[in-house]
Amino acid sequence: MSNYRNGEPSNELYGLELFRRAIVQSNQDAWQCLQQCFSELVLSWLRRHPRKEEAYRIDSEENYVARAFERFWLATAHNRQVEFSTLAAALQYLRASLNGAILDTLRACSRPKEVPLPEAGSPEEPSVEDSVDNGELWELLR
Repeated sequence: MSNYRNGEPSNELYGLELFRRAIVQSNQDAWQCLQQCFSELVLSWLRRHPRKEEAYRIDSEENYVARAFERFWLATAHNRQVEFSTLAAALQYLRASLNGAILDTLRACSRPKEVPLPEAGSPEEPSVEDSVDNGELWELLR
């Protein structure tokens, strides 16, 4: 696996089989091994993410990595038709899961900008037009 991560010649069958067992067979040992083998890679993606500084203000690296694997599992475990033909395809999906985890967290924590209420008596202050008595209001509504 380290050869693959370093871009050196490697046999990707081991990694691909690990993904297959974790996803298709719901093998917990394979899932744990998958997380152990690829957590550092996911962490390196997080550290190069364009919105990492914003993300770090909200949560820890460990939680983003955990959320990436959680999202990956949720998207693939219940969809037995998901099969990756290459390790690169599986990792690309895992990377997309990390991106989704980051963006969802940022979205959930962002608040709309507060707009101050106008000062009392200022021209922008909403005003109540001439009050209409209840009888007139009912007549208008009929």
